[in-house]
Amino acid sequence: MLQVPDELLSALEDGSIASTVTAVAQYSGRSATLNVADDGEFAWDANGELQCSGSIRVFGDSPSLVPKSRDAFLAPFGQEITVSRVVKLRNGDYTIPLGVFRVTGNDGGRESFRWERTETRVDAPYTFHDDAYPLVDAYPLVDAYPGSTSDGPFTVLSDPVFTSQVLDWEVQVDLADRLRMLQRAKILNPAAPLPGATVYSELQRLSLFPLVQAPDVPDVPVPAGTTYEDRRSAVSLLASMAGAKVRVTRQGALTLRPADRWATETVPEFDLDGVVEFSDAQSDEFYNFVWAHSPDGSFSAFQQLLDDSDPRSVNRAGPSTYEHSSPVYDSDEAARAGAATVLSRLLNRRSRTVTVKLNAAGLLLDLSDFGRVTDPATGRTVLGEVSGIRISNDPTALVEVSLIVAEDS
Repeated sequence: MLQVPDELLSALEDGSIASTVTAVAQYSGRSATLNVADDGEFAWDANGELQCSGSIRVFGDSPSLVPKSRDAFLAPFGQEITVSRVVKLRNGDYTIPLGVFRVTGNDGGRESFRWERTETRVDAPYTFHDDAYPLVDAYPLVDAYPGSTSDGPFTVLSDPVFTSQVLDWEVQVDLADRLRMLQRAKILNPAAPLPGATVYSELQRLSLFPLVQAPDVPDVPVPAGTTYEDRRSAVSLLASMAGAKVRVTRQGALTLRPADRWATETVPEFDLDGVVEFSDAQSDEFYNFVWAHSPDGSFSAFQQLLDDSDPRSVNRAGPSTYEHSSPVYDSDEAARAGAATVLSRLLNRRSRTVTVKLNAAGLLLDLSDFGRVTDPATGRTVLGEVSGIRISNDPTALVEVSLIVAEDS
């Protein structure tokens, strides 16, 4: 959860604040501040190849930012846009960054241009001809019809014509987080870790943007024989070796967060009020097979649910594997004990996705945050891990958050 001053947190929780969406486009050392319309949204998905994608509609007057070249601010050739929510407080404005996003496309834009008409002075007498009559807009008012003659003088205005001066413009811009860079790059050379590599040294080598080492995710050796299929899946593989998930910070840096906090955590790092919406929908998000191993793969063990009286058993439901890596597994015996403990925990706690709707305090949440939400109307409380976030560009809309909640089976 983003850490902010107490005054801002109180104002966000109170829900009586005013805020606006702002965006700044950056490219080749240049920047441009954008006006953002209220339509569009951003959606975060904890399990997606991309962490976040969304769109903004930007607009303005002259000069136009409608992209007409590959190096234009809103073109999709490496251009990036930083999106924020600016909250107005009594003692000034406070900026909450939402993320740094790559431009992935645009709709081509729209421009409105100024029209102009030229004036021509006509001295009398003047006879209006058939081909001229439909084009005449004269003053002072004259009785103009084909073949008529005016006693003038008077002024004739031409038909309106476009000028090059832009009155207003708008562009719909599609955005995605920086994982898009890894997704597009694909190829790795070499497609295997360097000798003596660790998770973070390999992430540093493979990432195409800054890396921030997470204090709660330890660095571990990369097992010998590891190979990568492509750049995006490689960073996820490395994260799993450290028991973590790939994440992107609000400043656009690659980082790691501990995996499956819903199954292990008990102490919340946030406690917010919101509308809690439960669903009776079912899914196959359960585990009946555990592989526990040391980070280098030297020690490992497996445990599985074989009791066929339970519909979740391997024989009845098929294997659904949970991998757990930890340096505490310093022998095969330790790995077997760890696998048994993890399997018991997973079988006795099932995951359920709950949707909560929050006021502006929801802007502070990140994927993999773990905390509590209480519904003041019903008194219902849920404790879980953030797996999805949806933020509208309309500052008055609620923030929709998906939580993976652990429940007793």
